[in-house]
Amino acid sequence: MSELPSNPTYGAIRQRRASVSYAELERAATTLLRSGLKPGIESLRQALGGGSPQTIQALLNRYWRELGERIDGLAPALKRMPADVADLADDLWQRALHLAAEASTRDDNAAQERLEHLRSEHELRSHVLALREKELANLLESREQTVRELESHLRTTMLLLSRSQASIQSLEARAAAAEMRTDEYRQRLTNVVRRATAEHRAQKPKRPTKVPAKKFNRPAATKNLAEKKLRRTRRRHAARAPGSNLSKRRSASTKRR
Repeated sequence: MSELPSNPTYGAIRQRRASVSYAELERAATTLLRSGLKPGIESLRQALGGGSPQTIQALLNRYWRELGERIDGLAPALKRMPADVADLADDLWQRALHLAAEASTRDDNAAQERLEHLRSEHELRSHVLALREKELANLLESREQTVRELESHLRTTMLLLSRSQASIQSLEARAAAAEMRTDEYRQRLTNVVRRATAEHRAQKPKRPTKVPAKKFNRPAATKNLAEKKLRRTRRRHAARAPGSNLSKRRSASTKRR
C-alpha cells in the first residue's frame, strides 16, 4: 500500500483539484495495473494529483465493474481454450479480483482512518485555537479596561493640575496685590513721617545766637574776685560796729519783737 501524503501546514491554503473525470481515472488505474500495482483511492489520488475520496471511490467501482464486463465479453475465446487452462485462468482471475477487493477495502479503511485522524487533529487544533482566542480576548479586555482606568486617572490628574494652576495664579495675584498695598502703605507712612518731622521742626523755638565770649586775663580776674571779697568783708565789719545804721536797724527790729 502506498504511503499517505504528509499533513499540510496548518493554516496554509489548500489547493483543491478540479473534479476528476472517469477517463482520467481509467487511464491512471490501467497504468497502475500494468505496473503490477492495484489501483486504490490513495494511489489514484497521488497519480491524479488530488481528487475527492468519495468521487474516486465511485469512479473506481465503475472501473472494476466495466473491467469485469470486458472480461465477460472474452468468455467465448476462453471456451475455445482447454478446460484445464480455462479453469486455471478463471481461478486466477477470481483470486485476483478477490485480492483486489481486499486491497481496495484495506485502502478504504486506511483512508477512513486517515480521514478520522485528520478530523480529530483538526478538531483538536480548532479547540486549541478557540481557547487561545478566548485567552487573547480576555487579555484584550483586560488591557482595554486598564487603558480606560489610566485615561480616567489622567483626566482626574489633569483636572486637579488645572485647579492647582488656577489656585497658584490666584495666590500670585493676591500676593502681587498685597505687595502693591504694602508699598502704598510704606509710601504713605514715609510721607506722614516726613510731614510730622517738618511740622515738629517748624514748631521748635530757635536757640539764641551765642555771643562769643570775651577773652579774659586770668590774673586780672583773680584780682577782681579778691577785691569783691574784700569789699564784702568790710561791709560786714561796718555793720557790726556800734553806732552804724545797720546796727541801729537791727536793735529796733529786736525791740519790736
